[in-house]
Amino acid sequence: MGDILFFVNLLKKEKKILFLVLILCLGFGIGYLLFVPNKYIAKTTFITQSSKSTGAPGLGNLAAIAGVQLGASGDAELISPNLYKEIIHSNKFLHRLINIKFIDPVDGKKKKLKKIYIINIKDTVDSATVDDDIKIFKISNTDYSLFKILRRQININYIEEENKFLFSVENENPILAANLLAVSKSILQETIIQYKLDKAKQNLVYIKKNFEEKKKEFLSIQRNLAYFQDNNRGLITKSSQAKLTKLKSEYDLAFTLYSELAKKVQLQELKIKEDMPVFITIKEVSIPNEKSSPIYRNVLAISLLLGLLLGIIVIMFNNLKIIMNESPRLNK
Repeated sequence: MGDILFFVNLLKKEKKILFLVLILCLGFGIGYLLFVPNKYIAKTTFITQSSKSTGAPGLGNLAAIAGVQLGASGDAELISPNLYKEIIHSNKFLHRLINIKFIDPVDGKKKKLKKIYIINIKDTVDSATVDDDIKIFKISNTDYSLFKILRRQININYIEEENKFLFSVENENPILAANLLAVSKSILQETIIQYKLDKAKQNLVYIKKNFEEKKKEFLSIQRNLAYFQDNNRGLITKSSQAKLTKLKSEYDLAFTLYSELAKKVQLQELKIKEDMPVFITIKEVSIPNEKSSPIYRNVLAISLLLGLLLGIIVIMFNNLKIIMNESPRLNK
């Protein structure tokens, strides 16, 4: 109890120092609020699904005959939700974004995002792909600096429990934040759809390649069978009948493979048209009305607490000799 009373009396005695430190810290806090620009966060929420055709009669049976499992392939071929953030922070994505025109909040003119963010552009070299074969991307110094800013401002989070995405963009201008979010969302959706489309087209190319090979084999066997039948109409020997049976068996097998691959080609073409990702927006993009930072009450509260703490430390440091002399007496 004696220790507490001693420190209370010490603070009362040095209240001017404590008050001065509090005023200084509060002044720094107010200065921070005056000079740090306000920031706004535009948000949107959406979910993704894979559309599947269910209206085509007999499609499921046809797929089963052709050996294609349509029901389990849609979602499995979508990009993992955990990779969406890597997509929006990729060089390719950001390079496309900074070259799209937005309305400049300063003068109301349409400009590329790069020119809105960086007024004095000294770097005249633009980022570009320098090797299309192995996809090497060269980033200019200006774009590199801008990419770092955008990676801090553009963010997406996947809520696995609710199977939804929270997409947000932070900017000093609320209108630009909303426009930037809307365009970023559109580019992301195009990227996901293009990935699914490319994958489906790759599968179609592979199936068509096999189909063309089996088609050639089938037509060749068909010609051989027709030629043999035309030239052996009157023959009833065992050897000719055995060869005819062999040719018919080869024809039946080739026809079966050819027919199944033809069905696979048709199913894959149908899949490209109908089995595409669908984006369902839960919360539309809107212009934020309230700033996200700085929050006045938080800054002022932290300034006061910091001032109180620093004031106590200053007082204790200035009266260290008195405290050390009083401690043995208070302990007795």
